[in-house]
Amino acid sequence: MIVQLIIAVFTSILAAIFAWLPSVTTLPTIGGYNIDTALAQGVGMFYTYAGVVWPVSDVFLGFLFLIGYYTLKMVLKFFLGHRAPGSH
Repeated sequence: MIVQLIIAVFTSILAAIFAWLPSVTTLPTIGGYNIDTALAQGVGMFYTYAGVVWPVSDVFLGFLFLIGYYTLKMVLKFFLGHRAPGSH
């Protein structure tokens, strides 16, 4: 419950900070190539493939966890410098 409240406060603060930015509903077309449609089709094909070959979804979740770990590590090193845990 406390973690949920902390996350809610954090997202509310981020929403207040970025409230002045316009909302994006579709991605732009660059050189006649519709990026929004291509990404939607790519994600749909990936989910179809992951539904048929189920280990792909587990590997993808592991990849997302790993990317989150490396992002957190990079942010900590940016803010804490050499005092960050695990830095040499």
